[in-house]
Amino acid sequence: MPSKINYWKNPDKYRKASRDCNRKRYENDLEFRKKGAIRSENWRRTTAKGRYCTIKKSSRIRKMPLEITQKEFIKWFNEQKPNCYYCKKPNNKENLEIERLDNNMPYKLGNIKFACHDCNSVKGEILSEKEMLIVGKLIMEKKWKTKI
Repeated sequence: MPSKINYWKNPDKYRKASRDCNRKRYENDLEFRKKGAIRSENWRRTTAKGRYCTIKKSSRIRKMPLEITQKEFIKWFNEQKPNCYYCKKPNNKENLEIERLDNNMPYKLGNIKFACHDCNSVKGEILSEKEMLIVGKLIMEKKWKTKI
């Protein structure tokens, strides 16, 4: 570890050495890379800001406009109860997906809800919101019967 006196004489030299060391570690250490990827994935799943980044990227891939600001989304995210919109199953927010009620419309307030993975997968682009509400009740009844 360099002494503080030497660091302040030439801080750029020490910054460069630190960056080089981290770069080499990243290139050679698979565990280090995995930990970084896991931290990044957890951030995306657990925070409102991370979820916003995810829907922003999804909108870009689908070539759809994003009609919700980050502040609006964070406010919406924090106000929502952690329940699936379709089957009403309580869950952690990190296990719920951001569902567009109408898949032909972009992400915007009024068109987004929380949905569990099962309901979101079943709905896909085939079922409408009304149809999925009926199917969601059936899914939930079946889940509860199998758990008892």
